[in-house]
Amino acid sequence: MASNGRNGDSREAILHAAVKSIARVGYADASVGSIAKEAGVNSVTVFRLFEGKENLFREVVARYARMFLDEAALDAKLDAGSDAGEALTGLAAGYFEA
Repeated sequence: MASNGRNGDSREAILHAAVKSIARVGYADASVGSIAKEAGVNSVTVFRLFEGKENLFREVVARYARMFLDEAALDAKLDAGSDAGEALTGLAAGYFEA
């Protein structure tokens, strides 16, 4: 799902609020309402963009997994003796292509 304009801003705010909420109270106690309030949107927006709490947290997990994989790829490139600047440039190019 591409993010653009207001939906993109709302989407990012919701994802950020979801991460904070799950870190603070855990998945079971994190409510869509509290996440929406922290993100500065209403619950309807959360459901419109993510179709519910489970999909929202799936996206949070997927985002952090991609970040971890990017970090692992950087480590692998650095361990292989490549230049740090080249490794970072390659990872950034891959990120923006996705």
